[in-house]
Amino acid sequence: MIHNRTNVKQNEFQTGKEESIQFMTYSRKRSMNPNVPTGFVPKGRTWDTGFLIQSSTTGYFYVWIPVGSLQENGTIDGVRFCHQFGRRNFQNDDFTKHGYHEYSQNFMQQYKSIEKYGGFYLSKYIVSLDLNTGNPTLRRGKKNIIPMINLSFHQAMKIAQNMEKSETVHTHIPYGVEYDSVLEWLLESGIKTPREILEDSSSWGNYKDAEESPQKLKKTGSRENLWSAMGIADLAGNTGEWTQERHGELGIQGVIRGGDCYQRGIDFPVSVRRLHNPRHKNQAIGFRVALWMR
Repeated sequence: MIHNRTNVKQNEFQTGKEESIQFMTYSRKRSMNPNVPTGFVPKGRTWDTGFLIQSSTTGYFYVWIPVGSLQENGTIDGVRFCHQFGRRNFQNDDFTKHGYHEYSQNFMQQYKSIEKYGGFYLSKYIVSLDLNTGNPTLRRGKKNIIPMINLSFHQAMKIAQNMEKSETVHTHIPYGVEYDSVLEWLLESGIKTPREILEDSSSWGNYKDAEESPQKLKKTGSRENLWSAMGIADLAGNTGEWTQERHGELGIQGVIRGGDCYQRGIDFPVSVRRLHNPRHKNQAIGFRVALWMR
């Protein structure tokens, strides 16, 4: 049995204040001029396609996610968005009927990074398999790059932690609060509407009933011209994605976000939380990685 409470006392996450800590405003100038970590180069800087960086070592692409406000208890702007995204406190259920919290005690490292830099980076693509080498990759491939599936949460965690590893950056499976901040950014930037996120994501995800839907798993990024947002490919489709969020006091259930190609967008919009045992594996579950700067 996996016990997901951290060893950090809960009061270390409480600020004693109701207001959020403001890290960044959603202006075009500030949102599109983030810090570029050592070992990465900027590869795109437009409002519609997002700010992209590329690793000089791996060649992988990451998209900047500005964070408007964050609280030390693990919530992002809970007043406005908690009901929309089912947002929750770090170790209690202030905003939901059931408890949601993060699996990893490294959350505070990410919090401090966001506080310092005003956001974090998210991989442009879900983690995939290079059929030529048999290795995990974050590249886009027309022929031999396919999403990695049939992985348990812990298998995905191990791979994610090794996608980029240096003195300046660290990669991991996104926290639930990070995933929520991505959806918040899509709304704040005006790229997506509340309906497209909360009610029906078929227009920008390869769902069962989506227009031009393949109704099956596609090669990584093969439909990014149809189903990308702010430079993030297949966020609402292809596979669901493991997060570090857990449900329940003992953390028995893991949380999967995003849609997949076997579900209807009206039934499983991108904001939905799906619960599975962390050991669960199937052909519709993959994962993406987040990158934080030290």
